[in-house]
Amino acid sequence: MTQDTGKPDQEKTDSKKSEDMHLKLEEQLTRTVKYTGESNKKIMEVLEQQAKNAARSQDLQETFYKNQQDNIQKERKYRRFKMFAMFSPLVLGLAFVIASSYLEYSEYDSPEGYVAQVTITGTIQQGSSTAGADSVINALRKAYADDKAKGVLISISSPGGSPTQSHMIYDELIRLQELHPDKKTKLISTEMVTSGAYWIAAAVDQIAVMETTYVGSVGVISTMFNFSELIDKIGVERLIITAGKSKSILDSFMPAKESDIQKMKDISNEIHKSFIAVMTKSRGDRLTAPPEELFTGDFWMGPEAVELGLVDEVTTPTRLMLREFGTVKFRDYSKRPSFVESMGIAKFSSIMSKLDEVLTMVTSEVPVQAK
Repeated sequence: MTQDTGKPDQEKTDSKKSEDMHLKLEEQLTRTVKYTGESNKKIMEVLEQQAKNAARSQDLQETFYKNQQDNIQKERKYRRFKMFAMFSPLVLGLAFVIASSYLEYSEYDSPEGYVAQVTITGTIQQGSSTAGADSVINALRKAYADDKAKGVLISISSPGGSPTQSHMIYDELIRLQELHPDKKTKLISTEMVTSGAYWIAAAVDQIAVMETTYVGSVGVISTMFNFSELIDKIGVERLIITAGKSKSILDSFMPAKESDIQKMKDISNEIHKSFIAVMTKSRGDRLTAPPEELFTGDFWMGPEAVELGLVDEVTTPTRLMLREFGTVKFRDYSKRPSFVESMGIAKFSSIMSKLDEVLTMVTSEVPVQAK
């Protein structure tokens, strides 16, 4: 709050003090003249000096009040500027959101309408903003909940990844289609729809690809490094202490046990059986080649995949949208890649994490216990 300077009252007080001082001085001079015989000229000089002092004092007071008012005005301007600096980003941000929303919805209100799109790109793995189950499922639910959309288009381009994440997306896509039977659903792949990505695509009745799209790779793979010969050469001994005979399987610094390898093969075979069951249920009689040819982990280009019954047609996203929905406009509900992912920092971080695991295994020691 700005305080009142009280200038008028202060001026009255100062004027009264000056008048009283003048009267006292006159009285003093009168006594001086009476008892000392000083001339009137001397009195006038003193009175003139007093008047000059009073005027100078008045000027100083005026200057002080003016400076005080200037400081108050500056403080007010600074407060207004500070408030503007604080709230202008919020106002501008709000205006941008409103403008973007207006432009977005004005575009969607066009006569030809729009399609709700979900894009799946990159390796399918937990935590991925573009291909993880959490982000993709959330986008799918929003797309199917859009009553104004003319249908749902799933655009997928992925080499595959986690079978668990893939199956979660596949199952949710099946559930949403059952929940919204009147909502037309189409799927198209551009770069590749292999392995776990093809698992997801099997949830849609019609699969479209381009001529240059890689299709298939119905199989399971597990990879790792073995450094046992390396640490033998550099004279490092690997000590493993476990509770439970199967706790350490396929240790990277120990010779691989045949039982461990067989264990991983058994697990891979079980996942492979689940994958084959999904594909057989989805494609059914459309598959034109025997399982020993289709489900070996091999892959094909778009036209050949159509001949094998793995997909249904070769086209482009634009032609598919115009034919099925009568529009090329879409509203993408997919989550955008994070800054870390867009800069490639996520991959670098993953590599460094793996390297840290290796270094930890190499340098770990059994803690010394007090005796």
